[in-house]
Amino acid sequence: MPSSLTPTERTYAIALSLTKYVGPRSAIELIEALGSATALFTDAELRARILPRLPQRIAQQLASPTLVEEALRIEERSQREGIRPIFFLSEDYPAPLREIAVPPMVLYVRGEYVAWAERRHVSVVGTRSISDYGRVLTQQVVRELSATCPASTIVSGLAYGVDIQAHEAALNRSLPTVAVLAHGLDTLYPSAHWRIAEQILRDGGAWVSEYPPGVKPYRQAFVARNRIIAGLSAATIVIEAGEHSGSLSTANYALESGREVFACPGRLTDPESIGCHKLIEEQRAHLYLGASSMIKELGWRALDEGAEVHPFSTPLVEKPALPSPAREYPPHPLLAILIEQGVLSVDELSRLSGMDLMTVRSELFDLELDGWIQARAGGCYSLC
Repeated sequence: MPSSLTPTERTYAIALSLTKYVGPRSAIELIEALGSATALFTDAELRARILPRLPQRIAQQLASPTLVEEALRIEERSQREGIRPIFFLSEDYPAPLREIAVPPMVLYVRGEYVAWAERRHVSVVGTRSISDYGRVLTQQVVRELSATCPASTIVSGLAYGVDIQAHEAALNRSLPTVAVLAHGLDTLYPSAHWRIAEQILRDGGAWVSEYPPGVKPYRQAFVARNRIIAGLSAATIVIEAGEHSGSLSTANYALESGREVFACPGRLTDPESIGCHKLIEEQRAHLYLGASSMIKELGWRALDEGAEVHPFSTPLVEKPALPSPAREYPPHPLLAILIEQGVLSVDELSRLSGMDLMTVRSELFDLELDGWIQARAGGCYSLC
């Protein structure tokens, strides 16, 4: 069905962002060279001069009207869903995100949050297989930030483990929090986190993504979105991270963008702290000793510079956590086994279900994507 909207500069910017063979930085350079995205799509003389000089597959896409038609559909759907597409060259685009190597050409934002310049953005990330120590530490980190730097905004990825703990701790301390997602903002992954995700919006935070509405989550998108988590933040704190934790990619993106990284130490025997210890050992991260020392390292001004907040010295006082609703699980052989048995490995699920390992892994990925299960330490899975 044709769109009822009239194309604007933002429409043409979205259209350019949809081209398969033009990356964000190249697209931005093209617009800056031509003066506008509108000119690229509407100026016949300019198109006649520019398109033949581009690679054929790019020229063919730009010559087709389908890009603009799809961009109009995205704008229309964004309006219905309360999503704001923000073009890279717009004044309201987060300035720190412009500085990263591959910034999103269009950033989709859901929520009323606009304080990208006024507040101090800190990303708090880590393992999905969080320990009790990690939970307490995440809450303590956010509590200290709220006490020493109440202008902080917590940025994370709404994933299981450290991410969701960081978001919830921010909400409990009345700090805004921004969830960076690996899919379009008309849906939510993991769906088990709807309650906290909606609270983020109600409390003045935001969901953000580089993907337009309608795009479903896929594996590669989760690593790609980590550059946005790091790019929005002046500093990244890694709470717990195993040797191959995805949160280490966030730390790497932060370092590549010239941002500060802080890593929390754990027990020497804890596999979920190996990544943090390596960051510290290789001097790629500061040893996290508390919010006061981090604020001093960043050159920020604490709330009361005469009153030092010592790390982990005061008891954790939070407002009551949001209640967790009871869940009804859909019929599925793997869910039935987990309901009865609790935490199980992939091999155990294969043996008990009679499915081959490849099928079990595929089914587990889908169930995790839908928010019914979560990964645990040691390659195990449990119900959410």
